[in-house]
Amino acid sequence: MEWYVFYHNFNERKIEKLNIFDHSNFAEDVKKLKKKENDIDKFAEELRLDLFYYFCSKCEYELVITPWIGEAEDIKVDVYGQVMLNFDKFLDYVWNFKENRRKN
Repeated sequence: MEWYVFYHNFNERKIEKLNIFDHSNFAEDVKKLKKKENDIDKFAEELRLDLFYYFCSKCEYELVITPWIGEAEDIKVDVYGQVMLNFDKFLDYVWNFKENRRKN
């Protein structure tokens, strides 16, 4: 599975893409969740709670967005917030993902 967000790699001093499924504990929880017999509403709530637990308000997953030109207040975003911007599409992706896809 792949779902990319931006994060600050402070070791490299770069803003990089991060596949949230590279987080082994999160990925394992999603696999367990997919094996449960849930309806989509229950699945969505548990998936959102897992996202919140692993990625919300943790400094290693936070960025500050500031305007390049013009004036606006800076905003702080984390991985959770980035995923929640398109949670309906993320939910659809995870719900319908098939494990038997070819691996590259």
